[in-house]
Amino acid sequence: MIDIEYQLIRSPRKTICISIRDNNVIVRAPLRTSVGIIEGFILKKRNWILKQLTRDNVYDELSRFEYVLVKGEKVPLVFGEVNKIESDCVIIKDVSCLNKLYHKTFKDEFFKLFEEVSNSSGLKAKSVSFRSYKARWGCCDSNKSIVFNYKLLMLPTHLWRCVIVHELCHTVYMDHSKNFKMLAQSVMPSYNFVHKELKKYSFVTRLY
Repeated sequence: MIDIEYQLIRSPRKTICISIRDNNVIVRAPLRTSVGIIEGFILKKRNWILKQLTRDNVYDELSRFEYVLVKGEKVPLVFGEVNKIESDCVIIKDVSCLNKLYHKTFKDEFFKLFEEVSNSSGLKAKSVSFRSYKARWGCCDSNKSIVFNYKLLMLPTHLWRCVIVHELCHTVYMDHSKNFKMLAQSVMPSYNFVHKELKKYSFVTRLY
């Protein structure tokens, strides 16, 4: 018996597929496929399913302002009279204060890392700043001015490095061509792997 509850929908289809809707696992299968084959397929996809369910749970908790991420760690979000990041919670007067609070708390650490990557790679930016974006982690224009999404500061620091490398490479290549990817990989050998991990946090850009 598998440890994942699911809704089974049979239809005149040829293959089995799985989707997640509102934290529910929905399995669609051909009319005559046995339960054993269906559950065997679910077991193969178990890790993916659990990751999706966890992501949805985290998104719900963050979107309800119960928690917020601090370097990738989920901590309680508390509304109070000050704006402060403590070891066990984040205190804010209002959600609109998160931008300035994260910038104030982590900007020095971030800019130090940015300078380190820039110096080691030889890639230079004209200016670096932060703002709030809803669908991207950063942006580099044709003048080599880079703007990062302040929500990046909510993620683990190795993901900071990944986005820094990404935007610095745009100072050379404005597209995502093969040359761009080769440059990113040369600056950060783990770039491809870490960039895939970054995609798991894409929902954060839509918050706040």
